[in-house]
Amino acid sequence: MAFKAIVIGALGVIGRYIVERLGKDPSWEIVGVSRRQGPSRKSVQYLALDVLDAKACEQRIQSIDGITHVFYAAFQPTQGPAAGYASNIEANRDMLVNTVSAVVKNHASLQRVVLVTGTKYYGVHLGPIK
Repeated sequence: MAFKAIVIGALGVIGRYIVERLGKDPSWEIVGVSRRQGPSRKSVQYLALDVLDAKACEQRIQSIDGITHVFYAAFQPTQGPAAGYASNIEANRDMLVNTVSAVVKNHASLQRVVLVTGTKYYGVHLGPIK
């Protein structure tokens, strides 16, 4: 059985690893999504897309055939002190909603959505853990 993954945040630390790992398995087709264009590779089709733009997200994701899996590994930090991350919750939520909504709406083939998080989701950047 063949699978088609869309990896959101494909040029980030976690996203790069997901792309690399899936790329070693010939049963996976991979579409890597990032705000900037990724390097050309035989096993990965890169797509430059700002997933904060709901309309662009829907249009571009609709044009991809047969997505079976979403690996969401994107995170948009804020500028300045780490405590400012709380002010960016809406942007990070919107990126996730825009992506998953576009895939669900346009791909009956969808089997799974994987949300990958790091320690910043738990507040480690805000100070010592209590």
